[in-house]
Amino acid sequence: MHILLAWLLRRFLSFGSQMSSRQKKPPHLLKIFQRGWNFWLWLTGPDARGFGKSIEEQERLRRSRLVSSLLPLILIALIVFIPLAFARPGDWVPITVIALLGVAIALLNRKGKVTMAGLLYTLAIDLGVTISALMQPHGIANSNIPDFDIFALSILIVGLILKRSFIPIVALIQIITGIILFNIIPHNPLLTQEIQVNLHGHEYAYLEDFFLLEVCGAILAWLSSKSFSKALERADRAEELDQLVQQQLLLLDEVNRLYQEKALASETDAITNLFNHRAIMRRFSEQIALCQENKESSALLFIDLDHFKHVNDSWGHRAGDTVLRETGQRLQAVLRENAFVGRYGGEEFAIVLNDIDLAGALLVAERIKAAITRQPYIWQTEDTHEEVSLSVTASIGVAVYGLHCTTAEMLLEYADRAMYAAKEQGRNRICVADMGVMDENDLSYHKDVYKSGSIITALSGHE
Repeated sequence: MHILLAWLLRRFLSFGSQMSSRQKKPPHLLKIFQRGWNFWLWLTGPDARGFGKSIEEQERLRRSRLVSSLLPLILIALIVFIPLAFARPGDWVPITVIALLGVAIALLNRKGKVTMAGLLYTLAIDLGVTISALMQPHGIANSNIPDFDIFALSILIVGLILKRSFIPIVALIQIITGIILFNIIPHNPLLTQEIQVNLHGHEYAYLEDFFLLEVCGAILAWLSSKSFSKALERADRAEELDQLVQQQLLLLDEVNRLYQEKALASETDAITNLFNHRAIMRRFSEQIALCQENKESSALLFIDLDHFKHVNDSWGHRAGDTVLRETGQRLQAVLRENAFVGRYGGEEFAIVLNDIDLAGALLVAERIKAAITRQPYIWQTEDTHEEVSLSVTASIGVAVYGLHCTTAEMLLEYADRAMYAAKEQGRNRICVADMGVMDENDLSYHKDVYKSGSIITALSGHE
């Protein structure tokens, strides 16, 4: 209701400003009223100002500093005026005390100190009840300030405006203090005599109003507590939803991890732990598409281990798996990170080299051939645990995209033909597509002819 009233007044003020601007008359009174209204909205809390819109950081800091500076002054004034309200009761002292309490409640409410604001509201009620009975020597009926009923009504209206300040503990404190005052005042001789003098026989009316005020305050606190309990239920529900969201996120992370593991397993060779045929073809297609887009060259190397069937037949498949596994490790040690190596199938391996020419591809092939043949493979027999030295050689076929062909299918065909040409020419050789078998002299010739920059980019740096 308070927010709706503020919105209606804002609409009225904006309409009045438009009417005044049309009439070309300075709306002085309207500006004064609007500034006063804005100050009231500022006092009553952030919910009543802006209607959900965000406040700029600079303005928020300025207001925070203002609230922080006003609160100590108001609390000091309360410490001074509360004893005066009892020692020298007069018209202005109780009004000042209640006004200061109201401003302190509003400022605390704005700073988010809800409990403190509720306690001050309880103090305002109890002080107002006591002071109203003691403040005039000639009775409430002859007082110049509003009577007790109007005071009680105003206190309840303020409580409705600041209803969010109530929490269950504040309601409990209000009820307890009301009961204490209700029992202390009638049974205290000094207070009872003073009240009888001031009220002129209206003690029962005073007690009725006092009781009514406390009951209304308790009802107000109970209603606010219901709102508070609903807020707690919403908070619990939000916490449960947050836990469910966190569980779902964890589940999604686990599913994503399992999916990545499955995807990696589907493209990984179980023996060599290199990429399998499927992954090689995917990478090969991506590389060819990149070459077509950027007008770059790329090389494809097919490597076949010579007489690998003899290793399996002589020493068993475990020995063959050991040779395949160590071959994969030697290939990875020779190649750079940007090279893509995998087991193409059986005893064949494939390597995709990006942004490289024929000279660089030949030098990489020479390094691969040397890594495979330079050092024998060691196999330990299962029955006698005897170490057996296995000499393995390789036949390598080289084809370059952009030099030999311009399609992915033809590049695969040329590299495969070059590899089989090397095997037909006696194995343990490097063969380039459509260029015949290359011996050591040919390799040295190509290293001298092509630029060294293209050669170095294909190597791992191991001399």
